[in-house]
Amino acid sequence: MVTPARFTRHIPWVTATRYLPAGSIGAPSSRRLDTRLPAFGTAEAAAIASAFNQMAQAIQENLGARRDALEANIRLEQSRELALTIQNRVEDERRQIARELHDETGQSVTAIRSLALSLVQRLRDADAPARDSAQLIADTAAQLYASMHDLIPRLRPVALDNLGLAAALEEQVGEWRRQHPHVEFGLVLGELPDDLGESYALAAFRIVQEAATNALRHGRPRRIDIAARGERGSMLILEIRDDGAGLPADWQRPGHFGVRGMRERARMLGGEVSVGNRTGGGVSVDATLPLN
Repeated sequence: MVTPARFTRHIPWVTATRYLPAGSIGAPSSRRLDTRLPAFGTAEAAAIASAFNQMAQAIQENLGARRDALEANIRLEQSRELALTIQNRVEDERRQIARELHDETGQSVTAIRSLALSLVQRLRDADAPARDSAQLIADTAAQLYASMHDLIPRLRPVALDNLGLAAALEEQVGEWRRQHPHVEFGLVLGELPDDLGESYALAAFRIVQEAATNALRHGRPRRIDIAARGERGSMLILEIRDDGAGLPADWQRPGHFGVRGMRERARMLGGEVSVGNRTGGGVSVDATLPLN
């Protein structure tokens, strides 16, 4: 029969607490993961101590990795929140600038043109040089107003604020058709969530805008197809296709801010943007924005 004394010599679990810091094993509430058993003289005790130390080391490393992953996720979430806050601030400034251009600058330019045309009428038969100068002022004011009118939707699509994503995309495609009559545009709108929210609607619009603009600037396409739809109420899907020249070989090098901007907008909302060349020519841009 094994006596208690002999038992404690072979199974050091009872006597091991003499060698450990106070509260390490005897008080589980301390939750110390750096506790290790010392080396014992007998083979059995040494094996148990080694197994315990390996287990404690594995637990400590596992929890450390989990802690690092959690801290990384927290930093990522904070970074996304900061980027989204900055982006919202930028969009607010764009909205304000667009409103001032439309309400104040636009009215002033229109007034200048009206006054210049009035002078043209008054100087019709009196002073030809002055009349020509007044006509030049009127023509310049008209050009300035047209340029400003084209700039306002780029700063802030009015339809997006008033009518939503679908109307804003339809208006933008109509504008592209007017500006680029040699390019054929296709727009397919599936069922979109009614309560999409400003951040998602704006991100989706900007991604489509950037993708199509890049194609028009660099790809020389004959056709651009745009599709937007919601998927099971949990995902917003955007697809932009063109049949242009495709992406250059170095398109992923630093400095291609268009693609980078699309991806950053999507990632701020937990989404992704993939860009690649299409078989047969052209570029495909696919964006997914989770609606959570």
